[in-house]
Amino acid sequence: MTNTRTLIRLIKYLGLLQVFLLSVIVILTYFTRTSPIPHNSGLGRSRIRWKKPTLAVSDILKRHQDNAFPKNCNDGHCSLPTEKLQLKKKRRPLKAMSKAELRQTLDDNVAGVLSFPPLSKTSQEKSPFVILTATNSNFSSIMDNWLESIRRLRVRYNVTLMSEDDETFSYFSKRSNSEFKVLSTSALTLPGRLHFRIPTYQQLIRKRTVYIFALLSSGRDVLLADIDAVWKKDPMHLIFDEYEKHDMWIAQGKEDHFPCPCFFYMKSIPRVIDLVVEWVQLVAFSNKTLTDQNALALLLESPSLNVDVKYLSYEQFPLGSQYFNQSWHEKYANGVYVVHGNHLGRGSGKIEMFKNHNLWYLDRNS
Repeated sequence: MTNTRTLIRLIKYLGLLQVFLLSVIVILTYFTRTSPIPHNSGLGRSRIRWKKPTLAVSDILKRHQDNAFPKNCNDGHCSLPTEKLQLKKKRRPLKAMSKAELRQTLDDNVAGVLSFPPLSKTSQEKSPFVILTATNSNFSSIMDNWLESIRRLRVRYNVTLMSEDDETFSYFSKRSNSEFKVLSTSALTLPGRLHFRIPTYQQLIRKRTVYIFALLSSGRDVLLADIDAVWKKDPMHLIFDEYEKHDMWIAQGKEDHFPCPCFFYMKSIPRVIDLVVEWVQLVAFSNKTLTDQNALALLLESPSLNVDVKYLSYEQFPLGSQYFNQSWHEKYANGVYVVHGNHLGRGSGKIEMFKNHNLWYLDRNS
């Protein structure tokens, strides 16, 4: 019995010793990874991570009249661990623009890179329209397939492509003509977060709001179209047959009356242009980064909205997840005008799905 009690006590002591040693290790690790602020720094007893600052050689030489080159220099820069502390810089918050300032910035683009010959029309005339889209080199083959789907319908519409990189501009500008205009976006003045050079799909489509404004301001109606789509029928008569009834026509997204700018027709009239300016303002300066869809949905839900919107039916403009669903396809496929490849994953997934359903009109190996 005595031996058992002794063994239990020994185990307890060993456990306490283990806890003590772990505590010592943690404390030593903390103090060795941080460095105290000098007492004369005015920062009290706070601690920060230490980073070795660097100074250019010319700055070092100014501080050493004898021109003695410091020993710890490498490739023209010298490490001075005792020279100063570098505090981590915080990203500056976005500087908001008033609506008037934003309008001026957008107008500057219209007068420069995005200049289009102005059009004049009477109030009874329909504006000429332009199909607007944008892409970068990652989606060139999908863009080609979309263009081919329109060509097969034997219709001739004006298309303006905003190329988001030099490779895309070089590739498509070779085919530019009076009906197919290819523009580079590299010299544009973009407001707020739209100016960030982020090569993501969401950033690409957010920037389209600026291009829409330029075309509408020139007196042209705009049909914003996604390129990850296939036109099975010419959809334009759906708009022109009731042109006088509405200001905008838009396909629906993941929910009823949730806008999908994959097919979005806008009249060139002041109240629509004002709405687009507010759209740009939201995607460029909102505290929370918004997609173009979410920003547009917020505007269209506003009680102060003075624009008449016609939402196009899913039966004519389905989601990709609807069209490629067998039961939905069997019931509605014959009435579809535009097949959108959304909700199908990345570009390779879209292409594979188009190929499997005979909607890929290019070389199947492309």
